[in-house]
Amino acid sequence: MFKKLSYFLISIIFLTFFFGFSFSKSVFAANYQLSGTVTDNSSNAISGATVHVYNVGSTTDVTPAVTTNSSGSYVFSIVSEGSYDIQVVPSGSGFNPVLAVNQQISQNTVLNFVLTSAGTLTFSGHVYGPLGDPLPGQLVYLYFPNGTQAALAYTDNSGHYSISALSGSYRLLYQGRDNYGRNAPESYGITVNNYSLTQDTIYDLTLPAKRVVMHVQDASGNPVSGVQLGTSSLNSTSNLDCGGGVIATSATSGYPNNSGGTDASGSATLWLFPNTSYSIRLIPPSGSPYTTTTVDVQVNGDVDQTVVLQKPLTFSGHVYGPLGDPLPGQLVYLYFPNGTQAALAYTDNSGHYS
Repeated sequence: MFKKLSYFLISIIFLTFFFGFSFSKSVFAANYQLSGTVTDNSSNAISGATVHVYNVGSTTDVTPAVTTNSSGSYVFSIVSEGSYDIQVVPSGSGFNPVLAVNQQISQNTVLNFVLTSAGTLTFSGHVYGPLGDPLPGQLVYLYFPNGTQAALAYTDNSGHYSISALSGSYRLLYQGRDNYGRNAPESYGITVNNYSLTQDTIYDLTLPAKRVVMHVQDASGNPVSGVQLGTSSLNSTSNLDCGGGVIATSATSGYPNNSGGTDASGSATLWLFPNTSYSIRLIPPSGSPYTTTTVDVQVNGDVDQTVVLQKPLTFSGHVYGPLGDPLPGQLVYLYFPNGTQAALAYTDNSGHYS
């Protein structure tokens, strides 16, 4: 009897915990409202359009689709927090469907759509830095498969771009240059091959760069300010996840023209794409007793690295012939381990070099 009672109590406790936990998860799940309007280019309401909320990169509805009313409005009362593709499909054939890719729902959200007339499609969105800052002046290209440029747009002050193109498969290229003072790579390129454009598409790109913080000091541990940082080249990586189901076929990033320099604490921040290594050069300010230094940095995630600058050493001597005669005009090189030339000297009339 006692054993049966014990099993009964244990079962009650287990069921109470299980269902109580499940109930708590249901009650405290983050749910938000998604709403908006669907209009044409003249701000006329479009009724009867079907609005879908899909898992990113799929056409699986995560909640039953809704239809716009006579005012062109739609409402999803409950959408769980997360990232989704939102599609609007008009009821007739006079307008293109539109897909908003990788939309983050983390609060009550209003997302309005403007449908364009059937035929030419619109590819639009924003380009943001890794911290979410809008990036003006970025270039967005579409190329035909034969390499001919199909379209080009520049982002405005809000980072927004818009391109008109026919339905088809394209090579998509995002490119940035001269991003001085911004939380973004100074120069970069992101290429997506075989990008299929079959409906109006809204794609916001947040550059998938990692933060590389370099702390520059002298041999005594004192910070060195005013040191320019740059990369020897635009380094390349592949299969870079750009979000929203978009994978870059190739991507390059770097600082060919150097950064703004280390601050009073000796620190400077670079933004670089991951999954590759970079040769970062550190150029001391004019009149500094230190020499230019190059360090190799592997970037897989955010990097925090300290570099100690060294005062230059003197390598000198003479070059003589087999009989001891000085040989002028001889070349003496020093190379870094990565093959980059570090220094070059010619011997003088006495065969001396330094």
